[in-house]
Amino acid sequence: MDPSQPGSPSSPRFFSWDEIKTYSSQTPERWLVIDRKVYDISQFHKRHPGGSRVISHYAGQDATDPFTAFHLDKNLVRTYLKPLFIGELAADQPSFEPNKNKELVEDFRELRATVEKMGLLNSNHLFFLLSLLHILLLDVSAWLNIWYFGTSLVPFLITALLLGTVQAQAGWLQHDFGHLSVFGKSKWNHWIHKFVIGHLKGAPASWWNHWHFQHHAKPNCFRKDPDLNMHPLLFALGKILSVELGIKKKKFMPYNHQHKYFFLLGPPALVPLYLQWYVFYFVVQRKKWVDLAWMVTFYLRFFITYSFLLDLKSLLCLFLLLRVIESHWFVWVTQMNHIPMTIDYDKNMDWLSMQLQATCNVNQSLFNDWFTGHLNFQIEHHLFPTMPRHNYWKVTHLVKSICAKHGIQYQSKPLLTAFADVVCSLKESGQLWLDAYLHKTRPVRPPGGAEKDSARFPEASVGGEMASQQGETGVRQRREDDPAVDLSGPSRWFTWDEIGLRTGQGDPPQERWLVIDRKVYDVSRFYRRHPGGSRTIASYAGQDATDPFTAFHVDKTLVRKHMASLLIGELAPDQPSFEPSKNKLLIEDFRELLSTVKNMGLFKPNQFFFFLTLLHILLLDAAGWFVLWYFGISIVSFFIATVLLTFAQSQAGWLQHDLGHLSVFSNPKWNHLFHEFVMCHLKGLSAHWWSLHHSQHHAKPNCFQKDPDVSFHPVILSLGKPLSLELGLQKKKYMPYNYQHKYFFFTLPLIVVPTFQVYSLYFILQRKLWREMAWTVAYFIRFFISFNPILGFKGALGYLFLLNVLESILFTWISQTSHLPMHIDHDKNMDWFSTQLQATCNVNQSFFNDWVTGHLNFQIEHHLFPTMPRHNFWKATPLVKSMCAKHGIEYQSKSLFTGFADIVHSLKVAGEIWFKTYHLEQKTQNPKICLQQGKKGEETQ
Repeated sequence: MDPSQPGSPSSPRFFSWDEIKTYSSQTPERWLVIDRKVYDISQFHKRHPGGSRVISHYAGQDATDPFTAFHLDKNLVRTYLKPLFIGELAADQPSFEPNKNKELVEDFRELRATVEKMGLLNSNHLFFLLSLLHILLLDVSAWLNIWYFGTSLVPFLITALLLGTVQAQAGWLQHDFGHLSVFGKSKWNHWIHKFVIGHLKGAPASWWNHWHFQHHAKPNCFRKDPDLNMHPLLFALGKILSVELGIKKKKFMPYNHQHKYFFLLGPPALVPLYLQWYVFYFVVQRKKWVDLAWMVTFYLRFFITYSFLLDLKSLLCLFLLLRVIESHWFVWVTQMNHIPMTIDYDKNMDWLSMQLQATCNVNQSLFNDWFTGHLNFQIEHHLFPTMPRHNYWKVTHLVKSICAKHGIQYQSKPLLTAFADVVCSLKESGQLWLDAYLHKTRPVRPPGGAEKDSARFPEASVGGEMASQQGETGVRQRREDDPAVDLSGPSRWFTWDEIGLRTGQGDPPQERWLVIDRKVYDVSRFYRRHPGGSRTIASYAGQDATDPFTAFHVDKTLVRKHMASLLIGELAPDQPSFEPSKNKLLIEDFRELLSTVKNMGLFKPNQFFFFLTLLHILLLDAAGWFVLWYFGISIVSFFIATVLLTFAQSQAGWLQHDLGHLSVFSNPKWNHLFHEFVMCHLKGLSAHWWSLHHSQHHAKPNCFQKDPDVSFHPVILSLGKPLSLELGLQKKKYMPYNYQHKYFFFTLPLIVVPTFQVYSLYFILQRKLWREMAWTVAYFIRFFISFNPILGFKGALGYLFLLNVLESILFTWISQTSHLPMHIDHDKNMDWFSTQLQATCNVNQSFFNDWVTGHLNFQIEHHLFPTMPRHNFWKATPLVKSMCAKHGIEYQSKSLFTGFADIVHSLKVAGEIWFKTYHLEQKTQNPKICLQQGKKGEETQ
């Protein structure tokens, strides 16, 4: 077999781009390139499932990115490509055409990989089910309207409007199925696509695929995008094509008036006068009998259901009217993203640049999302055609970031402005045609003028300034508009050796300094009045606090203003931005990860989610009281009420946790106000106490004497292998720790919350927090007023204690699952990422686990990004896993009950290590032997 023939088993030939581009769609032979492999599609293009034209549009070009964009099961598709394989690109040839921007192509492919890892190509089936149900509901409502109110003018018009809305919304839904963005398997998408477009709209799925895939493959490319077929017979589109038409003295219509007759030939006519008959011609010509059968069911259903209510003339009038309404809706929405953009011949640009020059967005709002079927995110849809539309907004910030990096304009505008731009662009291109047609000279500029063109292709990289600011050894640039910067320059330069001495330790206590963004601050006095607690900020004395500062504060600009008076100098130019012992690459990767997460909008809360959370807590609380009040006191009613009230308290704990982390509202004040209400009035605990306590835990998790969650070491339990070893060597024994895995069940889980209840009241009185006292008193008044008539005073008091104990059991097991089995030691001043990963683990995701743990089964993501709303944790998981894999850091996730068992097992191992070292003779004490024995015991267990 000739090696140049498709499927040749012999060693492949090697081709250059000059050779490949000669086999384009203009020649009988057609080649294309995917992942450096050259395929001969000269015969295959005629039987290509997506249509012959869409694959032919990439003949002679690199088709890697469109191949990735359009296909779900790429491995399956590659098996069909094997017989077409004829060779590869030569080793000296780039992976794509030399005219394409290498960095831009690689950055987009990295963005695509990020999107896949984030799970943004996975659909929410409930969303699409609700979309279908609301379409069916509108359809039924339209029929009921005429059936109930009669056939007078007003009900008739309302029904027509409802049916037009049904057709438009069904159009957006079939668009989802056509793009294979609903189900993971292509077959399911195709089947439901035929039902929605055929039975609900009366159009063939095969025609839509043939037409729409070409549009996505080469948007706004004349002779390749069928959406431009109206040029030049009806309209002169785009500045370049309009001038060309004028120079050639071609005139099929008075294009200089096209912005006027567009209102007659465009929105009103497209569907009823063209597509209505063309789709039948298409299916008959192509013999698509299945599609035709589905189309017939639409007309049968429509005419049968309405023939009982309307005469034939009214029925045909209703059908025509709904098609006109649908046509207006469809044309304005689909054309507002494309007609005002660049329209030209195919220039064989890279995927990102081609889509961005041909598409623009419309600003996001609930109405715009619904009205346009989320095609107001047209840019994101064109870049990732198989992405479910409910995920478009999540990738917007990433796309904007890559556009900004490469100087590509990202356009987004209001809905009415987008409609107006359609008319304005038609007027402008019509005038350009007229000038060229009449021999007038007029410069041809791309949309937006030379200014926008230069903005898209700047000579200098926009990332240069950012890179200079992020230099490891460079002093950060000062700006006059930053009120937190001392323009007079740093009073002193410091080294890390000097800063490391200012930890506040010693007798008398030393000064406390810390570093944020290379700036050195003296917090020796400020730490006592630090709003987040003195111990939280003091735990970073003598260390770099840049990452925790970024993690904890929502309004960083405001905080920097208050810190300006604490500035005493900067790190010397020869000093790194963080301690030399820390991993530079790991820290830089984490900060890049943080930037990516921010750009994705994962720190933006969904307030409706938290409203539903609060509502379901109040319902659980009310239901628990109602069961006792209505059914009386019996074993069953008492048990059910107790379960409901315990979960109400537990869920209120997770909600106050969200508010305490400032993750519900953008304004911290609103978070604090609602935090006091939920924590004090719904739980009877101090919000201020919780914030001080919990902030320390997040600042230094599992660090002895800095994390208050391990403060029961060594009084009650011996925690962690290093601390247990240390305790044994010091011959300290407050409890029989070798039995702690047994007595644990009767200590912490039973006493934590009741202890909190008592200590919280002491804290409020000591700190004179009278507003919190008022909320807390209101909690007890509400509880006793509710249950005293049912249980009596003593019964209500005992019931309150019982609920505290049950909540304590639930809270302890869930909160300690992620920390007790992990590494517990003294503070080793590690980087933020490593500190959190060695101290936390996750519990596997499920609907029940998410609910019962308040999404703290995503403890790793929560600790890395404390102010992130919990409903977004899962979206950051793939990125965190990827970073852990890159740096060889273990990312632990386990089942819920395995997590519970690991608590007991870790206590047993720690107790055995303590016991062995405690009973060793002084001469034979060897810490390494004890740790090895502990590990062997752990493996055996």
